[in-house]
Amino acid sequence: MKHLLFGLLAATLLGAAPAGAATEAMISFHGTDNESWARRAAVQDLLRDHYGFDRVKVLVDATADEVPARVRRFLEKPARPGDRRFVWVSGLKGAEGKTVCPGRNAKPVRPTAAALVLAPGCFAQVMRFPQGARHYGLSAPDPRNRAARIGRIDAADPALLALLNLPVGDVRFVAGADTLVFDAIKAGKQAGVLDPARLLTALRSGFRWNGSRYTPALDLFYRGAETDTLAPFGFLPRQPFADKLNRVRPVKRRAGVMKVHEAPTPHGAA
Repeated sequence: MKHLLFGLLAATLLGAAPAGAATEAMISFHGTDNESWARRAAVQDLLRDHYGFDRVKVLVDATADEVPARVRRFLEKPARPGDRRFVWVSGLKGAEGKTVCPGRNAKPVRPTAAALVLAPGCFAQVMRFPQGARHYGLSAPDPRNRAARIGRIDAADPALLALLNLPVGDVRFVAGADTLVFDAIKAGKQAGVLDPARLLTALRSGFRWNGSRYTPALDLFYRGAETDTLAPFGFLPRQPFADKLNRVRPVKRRAGVMKVHEAPTPHGAA
């Protein structure tokens, strides 16, 4: 009995999902070189071993035209309480020279579970966010601040839905953004939390490829649920100030008296 109680307590502290819940990922990289294959395997290992994903599906044979429909089916399939889904769609062109962007007649995507989607910005045109979602463009993200939200939040909406836009088309820009995302996920493996705000910060601070019109942005709906119930999604604490800033002491200012004439003096008067 003692071991059972201890196990239940440990599961609660770790933010374990309810029984039967699934944590799934879908990855789509359209590169055929050895580096792309190696990255697919590395991402699978990271998500399974450090972020606790139950299943990681890689779209190897899907064409660029098929990717949007596969993403929609993955995000819209019936969900159980506690389900979490992660999607990473690289913006590289497929072998047939087409991008992975949804077509003009693409059906809207209505996710049924807490989800984090990393995909080209064109996916934002078909993603249906609940009322109250916020867009973070060039401003600093502060997902905990909900004071500026407007609209109605329906109880059926997922607790978290985030879309982080990625570049599409040009190999240099797409590969650069993919590398920054991969490095950020790898750097955070000890915490085991996929933080949308930190991934956005990594792209903002690291994307330095000239000639791109790409601007990192985040569309986020966050109901305000406790982040440990959203594992592996959540918001990590802000980074503390550097040590050298903690050693700075306030400067004492010497009080002085500023003399002001009681009455105006004519110009040139003694």
